[in-house]
Amino acid sequence: MLVQFQFENFKSFKDKTCLSLIASNYFKEQPENLIENERYSLLKSIVAYGANASGKSKLLEAMGFMCFLIQNSSRDTVVSKEIKIDPFRLNTATIDKPSSFEAVLLCGDTQYRYGFEVTKNEIVSEWLYKKVTKEVELFYRDYQQINFHSTELQKAQLLVDADMVRNKALMLSVLAQFNDETAQKIVNCFSDINLLSAIDGGYEGFTIDALDGPGKEKVIQLMRDADMGINDMEPNLIRKEDLPEEFKKIIAPDFLENHKTKIFNDVTTFHTQYDENLLSTGEDIPFLLSKDESKGTNKFFALVGPILDTLEKGRILLVDELDSGLHHDLTQAIIKLFHSPETNPHNAQLIFNTHNTNFLSGGTFRRDQIYLVNKNQYGESNLSSVSDYKVKSSNNLEKRYLDGQFAAIPYLNDFGKNLKTPQEDGNEK
Repeated sequence: MLVQFQFENFKSFKDKTCLSLIASNYFKEQPENLIENERYSLLKSIVAYGANASGKSKLLEAMGFMCFLIQNSSRDTVVSKEIKIDPFRLNTATIDKPSSFEAVLLCGDTQYRYGFEVTKNEIVSEWLYKKVTKEVELFYRDYQQINFHSTELQKAQLLVDADMVRNKALMLSVLAQFNDETAQKIVNCFSDINLLSAIDGGYEGFTIDALDGPGKEKVIQLMRDADMGINDMEPNLIRKEDLPEEFKKIIAPDFLENHKTKIFNDVTTFHTQYDENLLSTGEDIPFLLSKDESKGTNKFFALVGPILDTLEKGRILLVDELDSGLHHDLTQAIIKLFHSPETNPHNAQLIFNTHNTNFLSGGTFRRDQIYLVNKNQYGESNLSSVSDYKVKSSNNLEKRYLDGQFAAIPYLNDFGKNLKTPQEDGNEK
């Protein structure tokens, strides 16, 4: 479970930015939206609002970058290349400054605080703390100088003595690679954070895999529940011998030789056929998901697999533009899956951004679950919470947001003025 995430000098965020999932003790609304823990209450979901280009997607990308580097920095193909970090570029003071990332996670019953500073060329610093009653430093790294807790990290001495932690690899990643139990536990926690990008897309393959396995009935049931008229679904398997030669040339030979590997090119959906009396003929008519179904149906199908996996395994799901292409009621139904203890017994968490202001007035979220992303005149994004404002739960948050009381909306007073055709004197009608 994610407790807190903070970062600095990443893309449009210049200054230190903190996203906290610790619930406020001052708010009593929507108790079902909380994960009750011995130390504190955590939020099951976070929603971020802001104008276009304000930095909402970059907020999620920051967390995605941290997870990617943790999972991949120890690989030879990564450490031999420049680290793909993108600092804030609109200020000369930050272009060459390290970017920093830190997360507080609950891995089982133990809380860890892990972070690092990084440039394109090296890991500048890195730290790991464990908290039971108080924080204990497990290791601290200053460039290639590493101090560590030998009892907690039994593989650390070997790696440091052999100089096996390269300057572009994270100590945590290398420890996990060498089967250090604590490091593996933490890396696995970060592996439970999944980012679905609206721009990149391509995550429908996850749902197709579920459709081809034990999760098929749950996938189909959720598609039926979404009222899209779909009775059944089947993934379309391509025989390896039928693959185009061009495709065979660009993939590894052992990929094709592995008999367990399956390749799908689409999904067949089945709809009820009716006769002239509007009675079912008892026959289902096949359609192709990518060709015949709507954009919204394809978007929801892509989400179904990750949503089910997140709920079943108690993971953390980040979704850029969750409601893009989806009806408001369907999006709200997805959010309720995470808020309900019946459908979310393992305390999965959902973090997403949206432009749909209806969620602000329907009692879907607590005030501390709503975050606002603004960008100032210098191109710097900043993050705040509605809970930072003096807002009573009875207030209409949607109206206040649209009125600009929380900012995080576009300034459009001059929109289109330069398109007006000037009138010559005396010729105005």
